[in-house]
Amino acid sequence: MNSKPAIKNTLKFIVMSLIGILYFFVPLVPSDKGKGVLLVYSVNIIKSALSPWLSALVMISIGSLILLCITARLTDKFPTLTRLYGGVKTYSIVLYLIGFILSGMTILQIGPEYLIGPAVGGQGLGLAKTVLVTIVVAGLMVPFITEFGLLEYIGVLIEPLMRPVFKVPGYAAIDAVTSFVANPTLGIFFTNKLYKEKKYTTREAASISTNFSFISLGFFAVLTATANITEHYGKVLIASFLLSFVMAAIVIRLFPLRGMPDTFIDGTEREGEERRKFSLSLFRHGYKAALKKAEDTPVSSVFAKALLEVLVFAQKISAYIMAISSITFLLVEYTSLFNILGVPFIPVLKLCQVPNAAEIAPAMILGLAEIAIPATFISTLSISVEAAFFVIVVSALQIIMFSNSAVSIMESEIPLGIGKLILIFFIRTLIAIPIVSVVMHILF
Repeated sequence: MNSKPAIKNTLKFIVMSLIGILYFFVPLVPSDKGKGVLLVYSVNIIKSALSPWLSALVMISIGSLILLCITARLTDKFPTLTRLYGGVKTYSIVLYLIGFILSGMTILQIGPEYLIGPAVGGQGLGLAKTVLVTIVVAGLMVPFITEFGLLEYIGVLIEPLMRPVFKVPGYAAIDAVTSFVANPTLGIFFTNKLYKEKKYTTREAASISTNFSFISLGFFAVLTATANITEHYGKVLIASFLLSFVMAAIVIRLFPLRGMPDTFIDGTEREGEERRKFSLSLFRHGYKAALKKAEDTPVSSVFAKALLEVLVFAQKISAYIMAISSITFLLVEYTSLFNILGVPFIPVLKLCQVPNAAEIAPAMILGLAEIAIPATFISTLSISVEAAFFVIVVSALQIIMFSNSAVSIMESEIPLGIGKLILIFFIRTLIAIPIVSVVMHILF
């Protein structure tokens, strides 16, 4: 490689990657709780600026999505439209219609209170607005992480750990950190993007999306405050983060993930890889891989391509969340379904000597709907600090929730249907209960 191109590609790799790191991962902006990352700050600023119109934007986004999906089915005269919307499944379009109707009813306050009230339609619309803004804003910045060599550099360095322990490429660690500083939806968007680019096989993409899509760093403060154990924020955060990796090492080796095809999205197999061991030469190999990626990435077009992908993904996810989260909140608020489903967990909790087992048992299933619901549920109960800690950490480890991560996975190209996602949720829950109980007994 000539010196001038090498210098140019080195600068492109360093500058672009540094922008991505500073934006996504480094706490730089003053906030109420110390300092926050630029991503969260910019999302909040844009949400605030758009707040008078954001509800209407969600409704318009879902309505245009439905029209584009129908048009793509009726004609193939527009290749880009066909590529982006032609493969949408019928059940997805039905859910989009439900989301559109519910968003309209909630915005206009037309219909029964149990649907359009703050506990159901209001919460669903609130989640849809947050997801719409977060995906668009963050997605436009994702190329700084994925397209200029940082992914390749980190991937080479962490490969010796990630491959044997988690059976995924080294750069999957960036997915985990992205979810942790932003939100699970963005982590899944990230994973889906790499899956479509043939950086992950089907098994790898499924494993990463269901094991590394952590809830965001800032949301732990919300959960501990809701459950009235803010003073134990640090314990909850560290336990959740470390145990997530323990859980991943176990669940990735179990059905249904272990049985998924280890081939790329087009059915081809990954070519033989060099299994690297820890050594100083990894830095040289990573640097070479990063420069090659930087050289191959045209700055002029990469962000325009990202914008199109981001807008389509944001449309689909916000529509899905509006429909499914509203239905879920309706079941939680007005039926005893989750209380009934929680009964089988009582003997398991008692076996692990978890305090207030009968009272907190419904919380073991409530996380399937939305991560904040278990904390909200126990906030009204007279339970011990240990039990509250246990509920929050278990809910954080469950990962699969139909108000966010589950619908994001279902709308991605990763072939995980609702049946497999629910199965993974229960597997994660049953594994988390004894592990978290041990940590609870150690810390309290």
